[in-house]
Amino acid sequence: MGNTNHREKFCTAIKYSKELEIRSILKTYPELINAHINLNNDHTPLAYAASFNAVESGRVLVELGAEVDKVSKKDLSTAAIIAARFNHLDFLKFLIDNNADLTVVNSDKLNCLDVAVIYMNYKTAYYLIHVKKMILNSEDFYFNIQNELNLRKFNLPLFVDSINNFVEPDKVPVMTISKKKYKGNLFIIM
Repeated sequence: MGNTNHREKFCTAIKYSKELEIRSILKTYPELINAHINLNNDHTPLAYAASFNAVESGRVLVELGAEVDKVSKKDLSTAAIIAARFNHLDFLKFLIDNNADLTVVNSDKLNCLDVAVIYMNYKTAYYLIHVKKMILNSEDFYFNIQNELNLRKFNLPLFVDSINNFVEPDKVPVMTISKKKYKGNLFIIM
């Protein structure tokens, strides 16, 4: 089995939570447990599982020795940061149960809460603030990060106000944008 072939099979097994295949590959290639397996993003197996919300794969990987806070080569993201980026709260809770450090920052100096906020992942941000007692940065901080990273704009004051006023995730107002351009800026629709 070639180097690329077993890595591809490992990625597929993780993505689709194929426990027996994950165990078999790691028995033959134990060095993959904390390797940077995804060629595009150089993520660890656990971070790769987080990107697909593959909690069962995550359980197997942690059981077999995956480091919960190991960072990716490319952007220094942990599995917790990846889970927050994609609003995979079940995976994030699994990582927290396995002692993930929520204060680790990536190459943009953002922790998992910051990432949840800038990507409009209200459910994850709400959980991190109200259950895990993390502290929001200022609205200016998030606005500046969105601009620096050229991210989609949304009604940030409404987002923060909703969280601060304990608006449950299923009751949060819609915060959408229009793609119409006006002198290079996006209109924000409330």
